Amino acid sequence: NYMEDHLRNRNRLEAEWQELCNYESDRGAFTIALSEVNTNKNRYIDVLPCKYYHYYYYYYYY
Repeated sequence: NYMEDHLRNRNRLEAEWQELCNYESDRGAFTIALSEVNTNKNRYIDVLPCKYYHYYYYYYYY
């Protein structure tokens, strides 16, 4: 599981942290959500839907 692998590979947490720090979001991912025709479909005004799913992290936790 995730914790067992983490204990075997001590550099893994640091590598994951560096990946998060280096991440740059695709600003174009929100253009459809911000378009006038879709503003009434957004459930929250301060959270926008994103087209990306984080299967990478799902793999580590299950």
